[in-house]
Amino acid sequence: MLLHEAAGSSLREIDRMAIAALREAARRKKKLVERDVIARIVGDLGTDGS
Repeated sequence: MLLHEAAGSSLREIDRMAIAALREAARRKKKLVERDVIARIVGDLGTDGS
């Protein structure tokens, strides 16, 4: 739900944030994408298109 709300229901933004979260979890060698990773991605990327 966190990604959906942060992306404003935009499928492109959801996809962009999900990929960033997967990459961050892989970088941390995690098997699951945890809430703290999602929160960091949402905070870093936001919804401003950057």
